[in-house]
Amino acid sequence: MPYIIKYFNFWLKAVHTMNIDATQAAVVPALVGIGFAIVITGLFVPASFVKALPSLCGMPASIAIIVGRDFLPGLMEPVNPSKRSFGGLFDALYIFGICLHAYLMMSSYFFVLLCMTVCKYLRNAFLMWNGRVYSSLLRGGDYIHSKEGRSTYALLYKDHATLLDLVEGTDRVFVYILESFTGLSILSLCLELYFIIRTAQKGYSEKAALEGGFFVRKHDWIAGGILTIQHGVMLIMALRITSSVGEEAMAGLEIIRRKTMLGRKADEELYFMLSMFSSYTSDNPIALCGGGFFVCNKEYIIGVVATIISYFTLVFQFEPQLDFNPTAGVDTSREKIQEFIDRLERPLLWDP
Repeated sequence: MPYIIKYFNFWLKAVHTMNIDATQAAVVPALVGIGFAIVITGLFVPASFVKALPSLCGMPASIAIIVGRDFLPGLMEPVNPSKRSFGGLFDALYIFGICLHAYLMMSSYFFVLLCMTVCKYLRNAFLMWNGRVYSSLLRGGDYIHSKEGRSTYALLYKDHATLLDLVEGTDRVFVYILESFTGLSILSLCLELYFIIRTAQKGYSEKAALEGGFFVRKHDWIAGGILTIQHGVMLIMALRITSSVGEEAMAGLEIIRRKTMLGRKADEELYFMLSMFSSYTSDNPIALCGGGFFVCNKEYIIGVVATIISYFTLVFQFEPQLDFNPTAGVDTSREKIQEFIDRLERPLLWDP
């Protein structure tokens, strides 16, 4: 925690020292992510009242049972839905479970959205620095090689070193978020895609319903589809924004290359260009590196997509059973499980 405080304090000092405004459209990705999460949550909340989507009803009902099991011993007793009115204690606990479920869905992306916003700040900072280097080396103007425009070679290199410190700090602060979010998203997408296909194929089959009626229901794939869209969109957004930092940082190398074709005018310019070449061609890339395990760029995005497709193909070929005993008939254990889930997935408003 102390390092995070120092990191954001360093951001304030760096912005003031470099005289830049890195907030231009920086909150747009976060607002888009928040809006998308609100839409997905808005789909989950009303769907939690519908028995046709048991995969969504189970989460709030489970929370209600966990909260009220100590002081409501008859919470799981059989209830006749026709005699049950909305507004009971279980319904209140169920609504509490829906609110908690929505909160968990929204809060789980908070640090990812924060990482996206900071990466946008960093990308804007590199964009402005590249503009100053371009003006100093390839164009003319009143601010060329002036302290007011932070365009002298000494100030440009100091600002570049400051940006490198910001990249290192950002990588250190958000390394665990990037690693865990990427890894869990890959695992979730593989399993969710498999769940959608299996339930969509067998959920409407009478034979599959008899073999495992308590698990494969014909509308289960809808909940899986909503979750898959949410995880997929957030993963692509996060990877695309984090990779833009390295792309914009390396754009400065192209400016240096163009200047070398035109010749140099002073030794100070040569020293600056050699220093920049050393910085750009070092072993450590100017990008978020995830603690050294990967480099956030377009190649990494393609690798993540290829990994998801490969793992999903393997899972789909082996076809692991969603039911623990799919070949058995409706025996005593299945009847007990079916009875338990019927109590768990009590419809509140609509039972189509």
